[in-house]
Amino acid sequence: MAPLIILASIRVSAQWEVKSGTGFIASSHIDRSNDFGFNLESTGGNYGYFIENNTNGTNQQAFYFGQSNNNKNVFGISSSSNGGITWESRFVVNQNGNIGIGTNSPEYKLDVKGVIGIDNGYIVLNPTNNSTKKMAIRNSYGGLFIYNDLSNYTYGIFMDEDGNTGLGTSNTSGGKLAIIQKEADDLRSGIQLKNSSQGQSSYFWMDTNNRLHIDNSILGSRNIILNGEGNGNVGIGTDETGSHKLAVEGSIGAREVKVEVGGWSDFVFEESYKLPTLEEVEKHIQEKGHLQDIPSAEQVAKEGIYLGEMGAKLLQKIEELTLYAIEQQKMMQELQNQNKIQSKVIEELKEELNKVKEKL
Repeated sequence: MAPLIILASIRVSAQWEVKSGTGFIASSHIDRSNDFGFNLESTGGNYGYFIENNTNGTNQQAFYFGQSNNNKNVFGISSSSNGGITWESRFVVNQNGNIGIGTNSPEYKLDVKGVIGIDNGYIVLNPTNNSTKKMAIRNSYGGLFIYNDLSNYTYGIFMDEDGNTGLGTSNTSGGKLAIIQKEADDLRSGIQLKNSSQGQSSYFWMDTNNRLHIDNSILGSRNIILNGEGNGNVGIGTDETGSHKLAVEGSIGAREVKVEVGGWSDFVFEESYKLPTLEEVEKHIQEKGHLQDIPSAEQVAKEGIYLGEMGAKLLQKIEELTLYAIEQQKMMQELQNQNKIQSKVIEELKEELNKVKEKL
């Protein structure tokens, strides 16, 4: 059967025309070997096949098949607002299978120039490796959801209308950033800060006792621990803070330390203070092996000391020593005065003795 050759426009409805412009040939034939039912071929020009809505002389729309302005798009939808002088691509499929919306040169499988609107739906991201988990993006319940496991709607990232962000949770009422730790007592389930040049990491995480940890990359280390039991105790190098607001396992280096105490030791200088005698001090040392009101070496090794309290006790002993020194100074001065008097008496006696010797 001979092919049907169309040399002029054929009107197929009141709204659409099938056109073959200069150099266009449309042929219809049955080719069972190639399974073609209807075949359109072009011998030149910009379009192989063009279907145009020309009911309005200014605003026009068109479907085209074949090459489009040398962009090698195999299918497209365009529109014109100036009677077909210039055309804007609305939808194209190129020879690589890339789809473009609002662009005539799609670089990706779906390339959109403009805003994408999705009504009550998802954007699903299928895994490219052996993982079976599908990720999805959704705008729902007053916020943007990014699911890291679509099968059970596990939250990856959530952002509400106020810009508050949740990682692993959609409850962002507590602040701008809310984080749900995947597993307790695992620093790798918290927040990781990584130094890419050194390969070291630091972690923020919480344990089952609701304590916040700040650790380095050495698993099991205890750099800083903030207790979450309402007492606000902090541990550095230890997670056993006891009753202390700050517990440190190791030494502390500082240029200056200020300790505020409730009382001081100036009571030693009050008249009502009973200063122990040196005999009493000696007796206590012989019996106890340490000064009175000062803890023993065994007690210090077991319980430690409080700097403020110990400073006050040491000052008390210094002030007591000062009183002893003052008393001894008075006694020495008295002895010196007596010595002067005795020396004068002796000199007088010597003079009298010499006079007596002269008379003899």
